[in-house]
Amino acid sequence: MFETARQAATAAGEASAALWHRAKRMLPPTRRPAPDHTNPPSMVAVHDLEQLRDEATQALALANSQLESAVGARTKELADTAAQLHTLVRLAPVGIVQLDSTGGLLTANDQWLALSGLTLEQSQGSGWAAAMHPDDTERVGSEWAVHAADGTAYQTSLRFRTPNGRVNWVQVHSAPTYDNGVLVGHLASVTDVTALRLAEQRVTAMQARFEAAFASSPLGTAIVTLDGRVLEGNRRLFELTGAPASVLNKPVEDIFCVIEERDATPSPFRAEQHAHQRSERQMRCSEGEEIWVNVNIAEIHEGERATGLLYQLEDVTARRLAEARVEHQAFHDSLTNLPNRLLLLARLDLALLEATRTNRGVGVLFLDLDRFKAVNDTLGHQAGDAVLVEVAARLLEGARTNDTVARIGGDEFVVVCPDLENEVDLTTIVERLQVSLGQPITLGCAVATIDASIGIAFGTSQDDPEALLVSADASMYRAKDRMHKTVRIVAEPVVTSRRLELATALREAVVRGEIETWYQPIVDLQRSGEAAVVATEALARWRRPKTGIVMPGDFIGIAEDTGLITEIGAAVLHQACVAGTSLDHLAISVNVSARQFARDDFGAIVRHALHVSGLPSYRLCLELTESSLVEAIDSAAATFQDLRELGVRLAIDDFGTGYSSFTQLRAFTFDLLKIDMTFIRGIEESSRDRGVVEGILRLADVLHLDVIAEGIETAGQRDLLRQMGCRFGQGYFFSRPAPTVQPTLVSHR
Repeated sequence: MFETARQAATAAGEASAALWHRAKRMLPPTRRPAPDHTNPPSMVAVHDLEQLRDEATQALALANSQLESAVGARTKELADTAAQLHTLVRLAPVGIVQLDSTGGLLTANDQWLALSGLTLEQSQGSGWAAAMHPDDTERVGSEWAVHAADGTAYQTSLRFRTPNGRVNWVQVHSAPTYDNGVLVGHLASVTDVTALRLAEQRVTAMQARFEAAFASSPLGTAIVTLDGRVLEGNRRLFELTGAPASVLNKPVEDIFCVIEERDATPSPFRAEQHAHQRSERQMRCSEGEEIWVNVNIAEIHEGERATGLLYQLEDVTARRLAEARVEHQAFHDSLTNLPNRLLLLARLDLALLEATRTNRGVGVLFLDLDRFKAVNDTLGHQAGDAVLVEVAARLLEGARTNDTVARIGGDEFVVVCPDLENEVDLTTIVERLQVSLGQPITLGCAVATIDASIGIAFGTSQDDPEALLVSADASMYRAKDRMHKTVRIVAEPVVTSRRLELATALREAVVRGEIETWYQPIVDLQRSGEAAVVATEALARWRRPKTGIVMPGDFIGIAEDTGLITEIGAAVLHQACVAGTSLDHLAISVNVSARQFARDDFGAIVRHALHVSGLPSYRLCLELTESSLVEAIDSAAATFQDLRELGVRLAIDDFGTGYSSFTQLRAFTFDLLKIDMTFIRGIEESSRDRGVVEGILRLADVLHLDVIAEGIETAGQRDLLRQMGCRFGQGYFFSRPAPTVQPTLVSHR
């Protein structure tokens, strides 16, 4: 636009100059010419000059018009630019302030006014200082006075406190402005950093809280790099592990005891394999003692990226010792420290399972002390206890290292002798025990002589543990009646014949589909008012055309021995899953045998049953007896993991009747424990049974497991279990098993 005006002015000047030259040429020369009377020279010159004047006037008018137009357009352009700049300043997301050379405020935009809480009139001059927080006024005032006077840039952080009491943190940047080298003022930007300051304060507070929690935590806590080295540790960690120098910058795995011999070149530490883990591990503490710790590992994140691991170690040695004591008390005799009946049956069952593999036999010796009552009557019960302790020691000394010596009550002992070739091997053990027991026992000033009547039973893999023990018990009573030391009872031929007949009929029953599934509800004991059903258990029944319903105890053992249990179990599982779909939200529980669980394809069988029926996996619970777990720990770990990934719930059935429960609880993750009915039956009369049940409930609570009490038959049993905190119950008191899946409870009004 300026170029247009300049061109217009130039054109006007050039036009004026041209007219001047033309006029000059038309003027007469200075030498006086000869007079022309026809056309006087003065008249010609005046006429030409007037014409030139008119042309010059027109050119000047045109040039002036062009100049005015150019100036007007440029003025408008500058006004538009100024308006745009003013709008930008007014709407800028930061405060913008113009100050004079002394630091007085001339003008400010809306953002600054919003941050300060002042009006423009209140802010002008030195009024802007009223917006500053009192704690910042002196510092900022003195600093700004120096920079304003020197004409230098200035930046700082300060707080504005508005009239309504709000505090805004701002970041200020100012720069001097000059005109021909003379300081004329300052321009400043004021940025709202309140959110940033609050975030920094939150981070600082969080860091302070974390450091306080980290330092004072009762858990040993370590910050570990992604490659497994300890960066930091708290006081409790060093109390557990020893001096910081022995832990910091060392591999975290060095804290723990080696469970098994590692390879010569151990695999590198992988953070993703350790994150989100929770496990119990052994470590050697600072005093050199081996302790158990619960190890919880979590990832430390910065944004989306994992930058380290947080290890937390809780000393659970006391709890482990308490668990061991509960386990020992549940399965051992308190006087002699020998296994009790529960542990005896479990080991006998295990010995018979092992006999299947080795094709050898198992011997059972049932011992009852003779003349023991006379010791109690004459010398007192303390002397009687001393005799029992001495008998236990002699039996342990006379038995083989792989034999199990148990006290099952009073003066009755049982010895299980696995891995025997024949009965001759058992006779040799009996003779050695009789010699040892026949020696006098010194009791202070008195001497007692104790003999024992011994019953013998020899079994193979086809025999039932309870039946074998009953045979040995009967043999012992025969020995007492006949005044003999040992008696052998041979099974009657009719037993073998009946077993064979049942096995044949059962095989045909599986083919004909005579195996039915009955159901018994499980109720919530803690629900007030009427009992509420939460699940139902599927139970196998054999409906024989001529004899009616056959109970599981009469055919499951045969099914196990003949291998038919696999087909029966699959049929019951399928029927239960299909029936469970009609139960709305209720879960359904199915028993699983050792042979089923040990199969490599058992996970696939469960998956197929769920797929065909449409039952959600979380509503299916599989119950495994402790004998199943003994066999599964080595042969079916993969199946266990497969079921866990599938989402099926898992329960230990008949808990307390075997010796392996605590081992399996540490090896595998379960959801439920079912207390065997043998304990529930006696809780109203027996303080010992109540103690065992309470111990199991406390253990389940520590392990976060639900508990179902089986075999509840009376209101008293129900009330005791409810008081103990048992969550679920099952038994004839609520409902007997029925062929329909829809639960029907017994009314107790």
